[in-house]
Amino acid sequence: MTGQRTNKIPLVSVIIPTYNRVHTLPVSVESVLRQTYHNLEVIVVDDGSTDKTENYVRGLTDSRVRYVRNTGQHGPAAARNLGVRLARGEYVAFQDSDDEWHPDKLEKQMPILLNPKERIDIVYCEYARYFGQKRLDTIPSRDLPMEYKQGDILPVLLLQPLMGTPTIVVKKTCFVQTGGFNESLPTFEDYEFSVRFSRNHRIGFVEEALVKGNDSPDSVDKRFADRIRTQAYIVREMIAPLREYDLLSEKLSEVQKTAEHLGCHDVFLEELRGLEDLFLTEKERETAAWLTEKTLQSDAKLNQRKEMAKEVLAQAKLRLVQTYTGVFRDVPMKEETLEQVLAQVKHSMEECVECFEMPEASHCFFNPADARASGLSTKLERLSLLADVVKAVEELERIIYGQQILCNVCGSRYYKNRSHKCPYCEADDRERLLIAFLEKLQPEEGEILTVLLMISSRLIKNYLLRRRDTQFDQLNPETDDTRSIQGLEEERYDILICPDFSHQTDTTDQMIREWGRIMKTGGVCLIYPYSIWQGSMKWLTASPLCVSEKGKEWFGAMFYSTCGIEDGMVLPILTKGGPLSEL
Repeated sequence: MTGQRTNKIPLVSVIIPTYNRVHTLPVSVESVLRQTYHNLEVIVVDDGSTDKTENYVRGLTDSRVRYVRNTGQHGPAAARNLGVRLARGEYVAFQDSDDEWHPDKLEKQMPILLNPKERIDIVYCEYARYFGQKRLDTIPSRDLPMEYKQGDILPVLLLQPLMGTPTIVVKKTCFVQTGGFNESLPTFEDYEFSVRFSRNHRIGFVEEALVKGNDSPDSVDKRFADRIRTQAYIVREMIAPLREYDLLSEKLSEVQKTAEHLGCHDVFLEELRGLEDLFLTEKERETAAWLTEKTLQSDAKLNQRKEMAKEVLAQAKLRLVQTYTGVFRDVPMKEETLEQVLAQVKHSMEECVECFEMPEASHCFFNPADARASGLSTKLERLSLLADVVKAVEELERIIYGQQILCNVCGSRYYKNRSHKCPYCEADDRERLLIAFLEKLQPEEGEILTVLLMISSRLIKNYLLRRRDTQFDQLNPETDDTRSIQGLEEERYDILICPDFSHQTDTTDQMIREWGRIMKTGGVCLIYPYSIWQGSMKWLTASPLCVSEKGKEWFGAMFYSTCGIEDGMVLPILTKGGPLSEL
């Protein structure tokens, strides 16, 4: 639509809510004003900023920009709704104050809305999320088939969000008829709106990343607990279509999975209890009971329980020491008798024994119930008893602290569990070992390490994104084979991160030759770690690359112990041009 007369095309009102974002707002506003679709207005709704937002907006000379200041702080949903009420355009679009639009975003979306054959009242596009200059992901995923992204897609939206607010353009009358954004929701209101809107409208889609999202620490979508509450609200409001499409159990499972990932177990359990009146059939009640048990038994939830038990034991030990001091100084006990103190300690110890995996010798712990404190007539007997109890508590504490693990990926402390994963970042032994080795690979000042990632690991990917001294390409191990690597130039990469191969095949031999071809001389190929009890790399001794396995002796026994790495876990390494030098 470039070059067309503006009175021939509909006016689009672009609403930008903002609060104390004057440091990011200029890029956002300028990306809208640079649109090749010229017939637009920009309404900046200031939700009570205390920085220089008003000075910046009023200082703009473009007549298409209007500034509106909200009275008080009401949240982004209310700010967007206010902007729509003030909009003069037939269509409205929304921009966030820290995102950027591609110059032809509106030009590519408007023809879909204006095509009478399409019967489309809202259109969205892909949203590319960035951390600095590195692209994190694209929403919706390009792995999702096109038929799930456009048209009558209510069943898809019931399960997962696809449309970010900055990606949509909607007919104003339809937006108002649907009720706008729900102002009672503190976050995720765009998702709730998309579900509600899709009940009565077909959805249009442009398969192109026309919005760049900048991941920042103060983004509103970081309010994790509120996201779970909004999901529960959607379940309640959309219970009829969820039942119609037989998606209720799947939806509840998705919410539980999100809560697990965000560490919001208690919030999920609270919201699930609040939905109990909705569960009409035996199947629905069984699903709720199963998800409750799954949440209670999750690693993160159990870790919280263990931490609480450890803290209660520490408090009981402090009370013991205070009691010992009182007896030693002949200070009368006022609030509790000696028997009550010992009963409290017994309960705390039993809770810890139940929470933590105890060695077979744990039966040797002193049991306060075996002592008859009331029958101890002398001060020395009481002191001796209290000293024995303190020793028993300290032995239990030693076992508890021996099970504590420090995750070298996220820095969280947790206790050994069945899954061998950090309950917070979900890193397993292999990912932790890989990242520990990558930490040792530090380039010369100003040098950039080139990396080819050939495994599907969100953690490894995010780690590389955070490093400013790396650039990486990623191949999908499920879809990219040797032919994909053959298309890469020689000696391109410093580091390859490759999947594990449990046995040698002709294809594996060819793959390893390709690895050597694209590695720089002196480069390293890291093969996904595995336990030496499950196999070895001896079959690679005929490889033209130098083969080594780095395990507990190389990383250090203290690292394995502190981070809870399995003793037999090793990192297979192939190097080009000679053996691995000391780092």
